[in-house]
Amino acid sequence: MTNNDKRNLLLTFLFLGVGGGVVWAIVRNRKKTNIGTTYPGGSSPTPGGSGPVPSGPSPVIIPPIPSSGLTQAIPGSYLSPSGIACQSGDPAGCRTSPFGWRPSTNSYHYGMDIRASSPGHDIVMKAPGTIYSVATGGGWGKRIGVRMSDGTNLLFAHLKNQYAVPGQNVYPGDIIGTSGNTGGVPWHLHYEVCGNLPCDDSAVNGGPSNYSTFKVDPTPYLHYFGLVQ
Repeated sequence: MTNNDKRNLLLTFLFLGVGGGVVWAIVRNRKKTNIGTTYPGGSSPTPGGSGPVPSGPSPVIIPPIPSSGLTQAIPGSYLSPSGIACQSGDPAGCRTSPFGWRPSTNSYHYGMDIRASSPGHDIVMKAPGTIYSVATGGGWGKRIGVRMSDGTNLLFAHLKNQYAVPGQNVYPGDIIGTSGNTGGVPWHLHYEVCGNLPCDDSAVNGGPSNYSTFKVDPTPYLHYFGLVQ
């Protein structure tokens, strides 16, 4: 190999070495610029590098509405009792007898009697709770006890129909029963509120003699339910 041939071979190697280094540097620099690149709107490159894809907002997950399986009342068809003494011609929901001493019977009335004439009015829950008692007999007739989510215990008595069952969770709009005249009384709804103790568990709580220790005036608690008009 002549000196001239050696010189041409050396120049070829130098050219290839410099050119290859330039190409490698360009590729390496392009890879670096893609790392941590922020795209408009928080988008990211698509697989294969075809361009940014807008990420968009995260989907909103709506939890299912709980259901007890009871019939739901039509919204707007029921109203909470007024607690106001009934006048002639007043609709269902006025008060026919208050909580407290009854001079006419010389006895204490441990609930509120609410107008609910024949053939009965559906009783609709307006707050969540759990059924703790569904029973029949005694002066109450057919009755349903509900423990509200805040711990307050309610009792609905003299019912015509009982739709709920013990242990069942109930929710706003659920129809749990219908007012009636069971227990040998005229048509009306008897409503009791018993703090944190079951209203119809008199045997466990000492019987009627200590009712006054846990039964309270229902007037501030009328918002828990409504009557279908």
